[in-house]
Amino acid sequence: MDPFVPPLVFAVVLGVVWYGFSAAMLGKSTILVLFLVAYGLLTALALWRMWRDGTLLDLFRFRSGDIALGAAVALFLGGTTFVGRQVLAPRGSPGDALVMRLYAQLGELPEARGKLILVSVGVALVAVLEEIVWRGLVQQVLEERLGVKKGWLGTAALYALAHVPSVWLLAMPGAGKNPLVLMAAAFCGVVWGFLVGRMQRLPPALISHAVFTYGMAVQFRLWP
Repeated sequence: MDPFVPPLVFAVVLGVVWYGFSAAMLGKSTILVLFLVAYGLLTALALWRMWRDGTLLDLFRFRSGDIALGAAVALFLGGTTFVGRQVLAPRGSPGDALVMRLYAQLGELPEARGKLILVSVGVALVAVLEEIVWRGLVQQVLEERLGVKKGWLGTAALYALAHVPSVWLLAMPGAGKNPLVLMAAAFCGVVWGFLVGRMQRLPPALISHAVFTYGMAVQFRLWP
């Protein structure tokens, strides 16, 4: 079964990205539900494999300093993203229109406090599930077959490629194709893959992914 895990995860996420970023889902909050359901099912597979192989406790082992490390990595990714936004997509540029298009796809944040909290929790949860699936399942399979370095690099490549449809789906007239999601997936995938490959544990990457995604999607939106 293990050899089929990476292509299975890739195919499922590719399909979810394709539909989630399509015009049919523009501005709909159900995009979050779509990702939660898909990654929830894949996470069940990941946890089952960890339990089967006896790696569950090792991969989720928490150590002092994990929160600080995860937050520091998230801050680094967030800072890099903001700098990249200023360089590649300054206000009023064609790139700025691509940023606007991305957030239009995600939809407006709810004004009601209760709903905003639900969305925030949902966004962070999707990030955590993503990390369990990609770094806790796919990367572990590839590392066992290819070695640690090729394992995390291969996982980062698959993670980025699964987001390729967004380049065309989030394109804007006059601004062209939209590489923002792909670029973020590629860069962050390398960072999180290296982190897990180096530490052979998930908590720092889980924290980093959740904090970074929450910040970009809810708390510190790049636009408006």
